[in-house]
Amino acid sequence: MTRDLLRSQSTAGIIALVYNWWTLFTRWVDPSKHREGITSRPLMLHGIARQVNHAGKTVIKITHLHAKGDKIKESMSFIQRFLQNIKIYTERVLSKAEKWRLILSEIFKEFLGGRLLLGEMEPHKAIP
Repeated sequence: MTRDLLRSQSTAGIIALVYNWWTLFTRWVDPSKHREGITSRPLMLHGIARQVNHAGKTVIKITHLHAKGDKIKESMSFIQRFLQNIKIYTERVLSKAEKWRLILSEIFKEFLGGRLLLGEMEPHKAIP
């Protein structure tokens, strides 16, 4: 905290944004319960990543070092496949907002009962 109100507000906003994104990410990894940052960060961030280039593709490989790394690895693999499918199948069909709606619907599927989040229809997709 500083005497400069603008800097304090900006810093608080950034911290809140990071906290909210981390909460969404941990909810996606394990939708069965809420996790606090102090307990989930060691579980999900203890890993070593390396970039591998092969056959014209760049892949990031992560080795989890946490004792519960196998469970996290399964969840991360699911997220990777989900995002890859969105990239492959919707790249030219859906707008960025619609892709985010799909991602957030997946994160909150337990709360939504499997339904998709609804948003305003874009003008070019309006039904006459």
